[in-house]
Amino acid sequence: MLLPQKQAFALLYNMTNKLIAALRQDIVSEKFRRMQRNFRAAPHPTDENLYHYALGWLPEGEAAYIRQHLLFCERCAAEVTRIIGIEQRLAQQIAAAPALDLTDAMATEFWEPQWVGQLATAADIPAQEHTFFLDDGQITLLCRWGQERGSEPAFIWINWESRLNTEQAITIRFIHPETQISRYATSLGSHPTGEATFVSRELGFDPSSERWAVGVTLHPIV
Repeated sequence: MLLPQKQAFALLYNMTNKLIAALRQDIVSEKFRRMQRNFRAAPHPTDENLYHYALGWLPEGEAAYIRQHLLFCERCAAEVTRIIGIEQRLAQQIAAAPALDLTDAMATEFWEPQWVGQLATAADIPAQEHTFFLDDGQITLLCRWGQERGSEPAFIWINWESRLNTEQAITIRFIHPETQISRYATSLGSHPTGEATFVSRELGFDPSSERWAVGVTLHPIV
């Protein structure tokens, strides 16, 4: 049975529109897949650029490229999220201590233990000690680290002993020694002695094979 001319044209028009829509969707999908392949094949932004992007320090052109890269790269997106989290925690700590002299805090000494960055087990490297001399006293750190073993992740173990003139909260901060970029920071509280273990999952890097340095700052207890 032949359809009336108007109905035939209407049917053809609808079918054509559906076909065009499907083709457009295929084109968009293929374009997306091509962009995804291109960005995955391209070099990743450096850690320094990701850090500057997270803090909003990059020119718009570079920032736009990294924004597109993050759409297709889970690893870099996770790194930016981690950096933002670190900076937010530090900002909260600083906000909780209005009397803190930021110049002194940021000028703290950083210590890079011997053999850091050389793949080794905890048994290979003896515990190392360093004393930080601060305006309000001194803090001695004893540390050791080891690589992943079975289900146990790579780690840094820290033991601290502080001799301060006033009670203050201690913040420990791990950085990359060359770029000075923060890798991880947390508060140790105001206890004069103690110990803590930080594993690679929370640090965001492998302390048994990557270089790192550690520093401490003091925050008045409000």
